[in-house]
Amino acid sequence: MSSSPEDDKTGGAPQAKALTVEDYVTFMTTQMEADKERHNAAMEQHHAAMERHNAAMEAADKRLEQLMAGLKGVANDINTTLGTVKADIQEDVKRSVAPIATDM
Repeated sequence: MSSSPEDDKTGGAPQAKALTVEDYVTFMTTQMEADKERHNAAMEQHHAAMERHNAAMEAADKRLEQLMAGLKGVANDINTTLGTVKADIQEDVKRSVAPIATDM
């Protein structure tokens, strides 16, 4: 029984085909194209998320402007009320002090 050199090296196991440069280039090109597709899909999702974020921020800015306008209105009302209360107190003090001053 004669044995071939391949049998001696591998114990009869089939040999894997050696990759050529062309095989490697094809493999790497396929991998890079798949990576590019995944990257592009991720970027599309990112852009969509950024558009949603920007829309939410614009809505928040508008709401904040409305709240600030409301707070300014409340502050003006408080100042007006305080001015009225101060004037009323001053008038009450004048009326209260005037009789005392005339009694002296």
